[in-house]
Amino acid sequence: MTICILCCRSVPPQIHHRTSSPSHIEARVSETAVIKCHVTGIPVPTVRWLVNGRPIDRTDQRYYIRRDGATLRITDLRVADTGQYTCVASNSVGVAQTDFNLDVLGIELTSAAQTGFGRSIICMNFLPKMRKTH
Repeated sequence: MTICILCCRSVPPQIHHRTSSPSHIEARVSETAVIKCHVTGIPVPTVRWLVNGRPIDRTDQRYYIRRDGATLRITDLRVADTGQYTCVASNSVGVAQTDFNLDVLGIELTSAAQTGFGRSIICMNFLPKMRKTH
């Protein structure tokens, strides 16, 4: 009879880029963006999300963070959602983080009632495609 005992070894958080979302994500206005951050560690890391260096506004119902924290979903995208989203994983032995850049493309219409100026405003976000240079 063989008995294996696994010792409790602490492992700092690791973010697995191959199974996470790509670091650059493009989506269109009114679509849904899903950003996945595959994290492991012992003890299991807690995950939090930042947008442009600030905590995600959890009161905004367009943001949904899965219970384990590894997936951020943003519904009804707006041009203003363009930015840097950071996944921060931490446990008792360390911290790991990675950035995802989200570009929201398209035309967004804002009604005159919302602007208070008596006119409609059209917000456009045209971002040129980046070309790879070798």
